Amino acid sequence: MAAESSRGDEMHEALASFQRAQDLGDAGERRHVLLRRWDGRRDRIAAEIERNRRGEYTVPTWLLALVLAVLIGGIVAFVVFG
Repeated sequence: MAAESSRGDEMHEALASFQRAQDLGDAGERRHVLLRRWDGRRDRIAAEIERNRRGEYTVPTWLLALVLAVLIGGIVAFVVFG
């Protein structure tokens, strides 16, 4: 039952937040949207940091392409000038 009460409290707070945004008009709506975006961005960054700490990191494709280009360029330079 405690979970149902908690869910009800969350719904009530969400409704109250929505009502406050409506009362504030367009400026309040924009602020609310910006805060949601900021919270989402913060959550994504925190999740990425946690994944990296667990060892689930990935190397960006542009970095892999750069390393490949440097290696191929080095081999070509060695063959041409060596």
